[in-house]
Amino acid sequence: MSPTRLPTLPASRLVDVGGATVQYVASGTTRPTIVLINGAGGPLVGWSRVFGPLLRFGAVVAWNRPGIDRSTRATEPQTGALIVGSLRDLLAAIDARPPFVLVGHSLGGLYANLFARLLPDEVAGVVLVEAAHPDDRTMASLQPGWQRGLNAVLGIGNPFRRDRAFDETRWVDRTCRQLADAGPFPEVPLAVVSGARHPPARLMPEAAADIREANQEALVALSPISRHFRTAGSGHFPQLTEPTVVVEAVKWVVERVRLDDPAEPEGGTPPREFSPITSRA
Repeated sequence: MSPTRLPTLPASRLVDVGGATVQYVASGTTRPTIVLINGAGGPLVGWSRVFGPLLRFGAVVAWNRPGIDRSTRATEPQTGALIVGSLRDLLAAIDARPPFVLVGHSLGGLYANLFARLLPDEVAGVVLVEAAHPDDRTMASLQPGWQRGLNAVLGIGNPFRRDRAFDETRWVDRTCRQLADAGPFPEVPLAVVSGARHPPARLMPEAAADIREANQEALVALSPISRHFRTAGSGHFPQLTEPTVVVEAVKWVVERVRLDDPAEPEGGTPPREFSPITSRA
């Protein structure tokens, strides 16, 4: 396969969720439903190299949050709780039934973490792919001055950019507070996929890389049923550069889910109602 050519995803669809129109792809009918949660600003096409292989283990759903590709622009602060609620509403709208296996990349890992804590009965397992940890925020102070300046020019971390005022990256601190206020992480199978290749020191100083590594280990410790998958040659996007590792991590979780999964009652499990927390400080 050419390194620049991605497999084709199923045709995307649009659905109205909570007053917004969101774009999603879904395929498969077997349990469990594997839910792919993009990183910040990442389109669902980023899952192209794992979407097809994952259909061997269950149905697969991926989506674009507001402001990405064909989904409508965000019109309110995109906090983690709001995003969790929107995802829950999307899954209900397309009749995807819990419990789910959540697969979150980067900032999407923070949302998977929060979803699991807010709705533990609806989560069968979690896979965190180069996932964000709340303490990753401490690495910002270690960035070189030129990088902080560039981020300011681009509007990253600047809440006064009106055109991006509602972007999820502006509300990470509130999302982390929501995570701290939520319940404990449930005792479900958890796989953490970490890239072995860090950016060069001019972009990520050694001290920042050490923090990142410690935080990845902390994610592994969230569940007593966990495994750490390390990629040999990947950085922050192993789902693109080493998709087989991500697929193996999901397989590991699904196998453990099925060991403990009781037979589904006649007619399946009805979707539960969920009102997202949108204003918690």
